[in-house]
Amino acid sequence: MKKAIVFKTLIDVFYIFHIGVPVYILLIVPLEAVKLDTGEAGLNNWTFKYWALAIVSSLTYVIFLRGLYFLRKVARRLLSRKYFSEEIITHLRKSGMHFLIAGSIFIFVQVLLWLSQLFVGQLNLSFEINSIAPLFLVIIGLFFIIQSNALLLAKDIKAENDLTV
Repeated sequence: MKKAIVFKTLIDVFYIFHIGVPVYILLIVPLEAVKLDTGEAGLNNWTFKYWALAIVSSLTYVIFLRGLYFLRKVARRLLSRKYFSEEIITHLRKSGMHFLIAGSIFIFVQVLLWLSQLFVGQLNLSFEINSIAPLFLVIIGLFFIIQSNALLLAKDIKAENDLTV
């Protein structure tokens, strides 16, 4: 039970920090203190590429936050010790799907950015944690989906076993 409490607390803290990021951005953008990888640029100087990147990244971030929201629901249900409940299975699947979609979009955007740098002749391949995080998000998403399938199978076996007795 202590592990479930620690898990729920960590997910809640992680979620609260990530909810704070959009609030921080909304406070910084009007001050035109936005920093890009290519240097500092105010909103007036943004090209279509930067606007598209900002919009896609924002939508992907919302998908990620929604996945965290469903994971919080799973953590809350784990505290009630109903491991084979339909709610845990569906929320785990939803969380996995959201993480899978968010990670896939992040990877797609990174590939597009690398291709755009390649065509300009400024390709810089480096090993950064920002490059690995989307792949890890896809792996976690797939794991949650597989785990929800395993829980669904276990729930069906448990129901069948209860009928036998």
